[in-house]
Formats: sequence, structure tokens, C-alpha cells
Amino acid sequence: MAESVQTTMKSNWLRWLLIFPVCLVLGVGLLIAYFRIFSGRVLQSAQNPDGTVTAEVLASDSAAATDVEYLGVILKTRFDPIRHYVFAGSNYGANIQISWINDHVLLIHCDHCEKLEGGNILERKWHQVTICYNLSNVADLQENQDASCPGGIAPATSEPHL
Repeated sequence: MAESVQTTMKSNWLRWLLIFPVCLVLGVGLLIAYFRIFSGRVLQSAQNPDGTVTAEVLASDSAAATDVEYLGVILKTRFDPIRHYVFAGSNYGANIQISWINDHVLLIHCDHCEKLEGGNILERKWHQVTICYNLSNVADLQENQDASCPGGIAPATSEPHL
């Protein structure tokens, strides 16, 4: 009888040893599928020169009654699937282009940025990356020029809503 209980315990242990990896692979697969399905359309992608950070311009259609899309720039590191929006808003005709100035400086160029509305995100820094902006609706770009942002401006410490 003791041998039967020991065999049953061993059988349960082996069963759990097989079920756990299957559940783990299934969970990771579902997480990856979620990120792929609900991530939006990538309009532009640019990797920094040292290959550690990727910037992407994403367009996400909303489920609202209007035909507006959420347009933004996200940053992510090489081995982390979690993305971080650094610039975004509801798009009514804006056009965003991105480029890396060097390993740690990203330039976001936005044409017709006055048409990017509601809930705008405008960040200056993310991890080791400095984010510079070249906004077509900024009246005097040279006056707002920041030495750390060649070719663009860094937003003021009190960022106004676009």
C-alpha cells in the first residue's frame, strides 16, 4: 500500500512537471499575440546607431464614432516588449517623422502638429534617450533652440498642450 501511495505521488509530480512548461509557453504565446494584435500599425521604425533602442511611429484606430486615429511615437529597448509613448495625440492631419541624431538623441519632426489634439504626450527624456522636437507650428524655432537638441527643440519644462 505504501508503494502505491508513493507511485501516485510520483505520478502527480511528473504530471505537474509536464503541465507547468506547457502553461508557461501558452501564457507567453498569448501575451505576444496580444501585443501583436493590439499594438497598432507601425508607420516608421528607426533603431538608434548602437542598436539598443527602437523608436516607432504608431497609428492606432480608435473604436469611437469618428474616424480619428491615435498617432504617436513609442520607444522600446531591445529585449523588453513593453513600449513607452513619448509623443502622441489624436490625429486630425498631422505627420510625424523620426530620426536618430546619435545613440542617445532622438529627433521627432511633426508637420501640421496643430492637428494633433487631445491627451498629447510630450516627453523630454526616456531612460538614457533625450527627445528633441521639430514642430511645424512652433513660430520661432531658432529662439527655442536647445544646445542638446541639434536640429530641433527640447520642450520647455512646463510643456503646453499642443
